[in-house]
Amino acid sequence: MEAAQTPRGVLTHVGGWKLGKTLGRGAYAHVRLATHKNGHQAACKILPALHKDPEVPVTWDETIDAVEAHKEVVLLKALCGAGVEGIAGLEGMVEEGGWTYVFLTLYPCSISSLSKPWTSDAVVIFFRRLLHTVRNLHQLNVSHEDIKRSNVLADSQGFPMLVDFGFSHFKANGGYVKSAGGTLDYSSPEKTADKHYDPKANDVWALGILLTKILGIQHPYAHSYADDTSTTVKRRILTGDAKFHWKPDQLVPGGIAELVMGMLERDPQKRWTTMRILRHPWLRTKYPDPKPFQLPSYELRLLHRPSQGVIEDLCFLAYLNGEFALCETSLRIEELLEGKEPCWEKRWAGMLGSWSQRAEMDWQDIPTAITPLLKSRNSFTHVNGPTKAKGVEKSKGGILKEIHLLPNAQDPIPSGSNADIKKGLRPVRSRFYNMKNKDGAQNLLEKFVPDELMAITNNQAGKAKSGIVRIKKTKAKQKSKVRPLL
Repeated sequence: MEAAQTPRGVLTHVGGWKLGKTLGRGAYAHVRLATHKNGHQAACKILPALHKDPEVPVTWDETIDAVEAHKEVVLLKALCGAGVEGIAGLEGMVEEGGWTYVFLTLYPCSISSLSKPWTSDAVVIFFRRLLHTVRNLHQLNVSHEDIKRSNVLADSQGFPMLVDFGFSHFKANGGYVKSAGGTLDYSSPEKTADKHYDPKANDVWALGILLTKILGIQHPYAHSYADDTSTTVKRRILTGDAKFHWKPDQLVPGGIAELVMGMLERDPQKRWTTMRILRHPWLRTKYPDPKPFQLPSYELRLLHRPSQGVIEDLCFLAYLNGEFALCETSLRIEELLEGKEPCWEKRWAGMLGSWSQRAEMDWQDIPTAITPLLKSRNSFTHVNGPTKAKGVEKSKGGILKEIHLLPNAQDPIPSGSNADIKKGLRPVRSRFYNMKNKDGAQNLLEKFVPDELMAITNNQAGKAKSGIVRIKKTKAKQKSKVRPLL
């Protein structure tokens, strides 16, 4: 769909966020700078959504784009809920009018924009952290499928942050895939051949190409010739027509040449794994690695029924794995969650549920979200008058399926006799639709919750509020002690 036909380029506000300049464009995504009314900035990624108006005709290509976009959102929610380090922070999302607005943490730059040469120590620390992130994804049976310089950002400390999961794959029990998505000069021979391939091995190949580019080593298959075309590069990758220009000191045992050649092994069965790469002598450093990632359990202890949103996301993931038909209800998924047998659905329900809890919205942000809705004739979006795109006027707003503007920072619930009561009081989504302010919601609560339980809840809320201040001060002190790598 052309940009002129969508609200992505002409939209000015989404809830309490003001949309600014374009930061980037992709196959079906548009990323713009977003500034919240409190001054906080984020990257707003605008994606086609699955919940389009049924009265508006949708092409097959638009449907495929929406499926890929929804997959990225679901994976980001789950990965952030699991606490996977080194991936783009998901700060919130809004679904409205056939579009999904995903608010991601804003980072200073991508490594493709870094012009100064890297020191060897900086490369080793940076690349080790990136390897740990990819390894953690692979342990969850997620492969990125589009690792390249523009998709690896650097945070304020110089650590890598992996973004853009639009081409990623989730295979619940591992296995092979077949995909044409990604970037040609980072694609492995087996993927370029349009065959079924191991997506984890393909990620390792892309990491090998990425390392050569960071080090300024010429791409072995994409030469600097004027007549080089994508067809030529593809032919070289398929036939193994590689040219490496190693220096003598790079060819020593345990050197960089040995490492790169292990990652660019043409046989995916012999290609090095992320664990073997991390053990290579060239990547040894005294700088500490990130804390070991603890895989979420295959068991799920249900304190309450998973939210409908979590169940829908699980059905979607099962559909991607060929384990769910669109004509089915969610009954089978719910039975798996309630059963005694461990399964991937329980693991991912826990991951998605953790995201939902972390993304509970502060009460003070509710008027921010609702005010634009009331001012814009039941439309959640604002568009400049003279530049309205075709189709934008038809947007009817509708129910906001998800809206998280500023996730709460809450103290953990202490153990004790009241712990279960407090957990029971916490809603799956802390939003009362049609409530314009905190007082309206408080009046509604008081009708259904006994006075003694309200007192417990208010006391805990006061502790959480003071906890936010303590957390912010602690983080500020920690950041001041860290010296940026780049």
